[in-house]
Amino acid sequence: MKTIMHPVRGPLTLDCDVLTEDGGHLRRMLYTADRGSDSERRLRPLATAHRAG
Repeated sequence: MKTIMHPVRGPLTLDCDVLTEDGGHLRRMLYTADRGSDSERRLRPLATAHRAG
């Protein structure tokens, strides 16, 4: 778990998974919030704003 400070939504506690491809030359970091957590509730409006944009 990692806590990230978002400038608008405040602290977000997220799980980080690193996905590797191409023999480890390409890495993608996937951050997720636990379902039902305060962090998930604070992230949800950001996803909605992105879709509306």
